[in-house]
Amino acid sequence: MRVNPAIYNWTVGYIKPPSPCQSPWFSFLLSQLARSFSSTTMAKQSESPPKLARSQKPRPLFVYGTLCAKPLLAWATTGDASNTASISQIARPARVDGYARFAIHHRDYPAAVKRDGASVQGYLLDLETTSQRKKLDDFEGEAYKPTAVSVAVSRDGQPDEIVEADMYLWDGEMDCVSSEPWDLEVFIRERLEDWIDLFEGTGLVGEGEDSTAHLVT
Repeated sequence: MRVNPAIYNWTVGYIKPPSPCQSPWFSFLLSQLARSFSSTTMAKQSESPPKLARSQKPRPLFVYGTLCAKPLLAWATTGDASNTASISQIARPARVDGYARFAIHHRDYPAAVKRDGASVQGYLLDLETTSQRKKLDDFEGEAYKPTAVSVAVSRDGQPDEIVEADMYLWDGEMDCVSSEPWDLEVFIRERLEDWIDLFEGTGLVGEGEDSTAHLVT
């Protein structure tokens, strides 16, 4: 992976850390960089390979922002933005009531906050492994907090299916959140290509499981 010098300098303390409204791709790259360095150091110190943890299926996850763009979701979970067909197999249209989705000032991604009478549309992800979940946690960064919610999944001609899942709620500075709604179609039309180009060639660091970097195949 080719490392941007500015990112490297931040990791060793030469420049000031990013603002509370920093983008998740910056947090994600930093976390991947740190885990890569840590993994390399540990491997050199150990004479035998570490034991692999058995995969466990994580809780379902509701996404409502940039990860609703399936090429980006495919990249975040498999490292391949073209793997959208497989991603569609684990993503179901759904909504969460009692929350609203707003744009964040000067950023491409949204924040979900509690709001009575509102609802957020998105996808319920039936993730296959903890590695997939860890990659998405890393992608979202520290400004988002996984929170338990009840998700309504639409079913043709039948009552909604209610699923207990996690959702990334905004946990950053509230001054960063605007009063304007966030529009997925605008993000896909105007910014998605730039995001995919940004991530192209960046490697994913899994949890040491056998082939978890490409589990959705």
